[in-house]
Order: sequence, then C-alpha cells, then structure tokens
Amino acid sequence: MNNSAISTYIIDDDPFYSNLIANWLFEKYKANIKMYNDAESCLKEINQTPDIIFLDYNLFQEEKQNMDGNTALSALLEKNPKLKIVMLSSVENPYVVSEAIKNGAADYVLKNDDTIYNLNRIMKGISIYKEYLKKYNNLEFED
Repeated sequence: MNNSAISTYIIDDDPFYSNLIANWLFEKYKANIKMYNDAESCLKEINQTPDIIFLDYNLFQEEKQNMDGNTALSALLEKNPKLKIVMLSSVENPYVVSEAIKNGAADYVLKNDDTIYNLNRIMKGISIYKEYLKKYNNLEFED
C-alpha cells in the first residue's frame, strides 16, 4: 500500500455510481479504494482509519432491512470518532444536510453535475494535508 495514497472507502448501494466514483478517484489521485454496498459490511471490517469515507445518504433498502445513511454515519463514528465521513446524496433538503452535519458528517456532497468538482475539492485538501504531515514529520528540531 502506498503510504502517500489517499485511503478511501465508498459506501453506496448503487454499483454503477460507486464504480464511476472509484475509477475517477483512482485515475485522478491513485487512491486506495475499498467499496461496500452497505454500511453493515463496512462496520464489520473497519479496523483502520481511512483518510475519507464517502457515504450514500439513501442506503436503506426495505427488503434488506439495512441501515440508512444517518444511522450508518452514527454507527461508524461511534466505532471510530476519528473518521472523516462525507455524505453523498441526491437529496437537496436543507434539513437533511444540517442533520448530517450535526450528526458528524465532515461534508455533504450532492450527487449532481457538480459532484466531481466537490470530490476534487475534498481530495485536494486531503492531498495537501498529507503532504504537509509528511514534510512536518521529516523535520528535525534542535534543542
């Protein structure tokens, strides 16, 4: 695993959308990507702190009786409060956005024509931060 690569989890029940985003993240940022089609799978396996998790708001499927995005957000943060989770959604309701942020989401990105722009903004920020940490950790301090 490349230590400078951005470790990224995608939790989305739409395989087409997940693959589209994953391919873009890999091509643009050489991100190390893990994809999950539900939050339960991610919760069972999450023993690391990825740099970012992109979590679909509309995960709930009645036939599966699985977690919705807000429940997943809370469960993931309860398991590891250091996680940085960005909600992805086609829901433009300001109440839904504010609830997600209030519940601990680092950001809320709409699935629309600006999605790639917003993901790029987030990934650039993570890249800059990781580069800064790398440089800082290599500094030698005098007594």
